[in-house]
Amino acid sequence: AEALDFDSVDIRREDSVGASHVPPVKVEDSILFVRTKGTGVRALKLEGDKYLGQDVSAHSQHLFLGETVTADLLTYTKAIEDWTFAEDPWGILWACRNDGVLLSLTHTGGEFGWARHDCAGARFLRACAIPEGEEDAVYLLVQRTINGALVNCIERMASRVQRGNQDD
Repeated sequence: AEALDFDSVDIRREDSVGASHVPPVKVEDSILFVRTKGTGVRALKLEGDKYLGQDVSAHSQHLFLGETVTADLLTYTKAIEDWTFAEDPWGILWACRNDGVLLSLTHTGGEFGWARHDCAGARFLRACAIPEGEEDAVYLLVQRTINGALVNCIERMASRVQRGNQDD
């Protein structure tokens, strides 16, 4: 093997969209990242000897573009602030927007689907997935008003494991 020198480096632009401060996440065969300003998500997938970029939020632009006004009269752009990937049992990426909205992303065979999850009075601030037994449990930092005061709570999503019984 030859030594690496300046003439042996092949520089090629793979994608022209920058990434935000939110760490990228590997989902199946793609690396997902939040766009520079937080308004949208892109995927990089290795095809042969190069990466191909895909706009993962193209069919759900209403979840990422424009501004929102919340009850506290602050105006936010619809930007993803934090996210986590819960691989088991269903492979769902959970994302918290900076206006407190919780989104989910599913990925199957190159197709991506977004959903919005509303919970009266809750602002979702952070998300993490922690392996617990046969699933990745999703924990959320949620801001709620309790007895007139803003309180940050750590909440766990209900289990999504299905065992084939009547409770499922």
